[in-house]
Amino acid sequence: VIVEGRNFGFTRSGVRRQITIRWAEEKQNWSVAQWSKVLFSDESNFCISFGNQGPRVWRKNGEAHTARCLKSSVKFPQSVLIWGAMSSAGVGPLCFIKSRVNAAVYQEILEHFMLPSTDKLYIPMY
Repeated sequence: VIVEGRNFGFTRSGVRRQITIRWAEEKQNWSVAQWSKVLFSDESNFCISFGNQGPRVWRKNGEAHTARCLKSSVKFPQSVLIWGAMSSAGVGPLCFIKSRVNAAVYQEILEHFMLPSTDKLYIPMY
């Protein structure tokens, strides 16, 4: 069984919420053996330059524009999109994605990273 990454913990509404609840209910009584056949995957964006941390001001009254109270920021901080997978047997290789993810890019990721991960992590393909 291969399960694409899920956004557990994020608020969902409507049909998507019901699909997620149904998915969780179907698997709530799975055994360790069943879960050991699952490969979880997801992608995440990581900021690699200073400036995407949001506004923070540390000052006392009357120090609004004191140099030590100001924080520089970057208008367009550099970031990297990374795809990865894990199972009960370990983790697969990371894929550093350099372009927007469309159907063709996602298919490349699955072919060159997900499938080798299933081989490495001993997950049988049905």
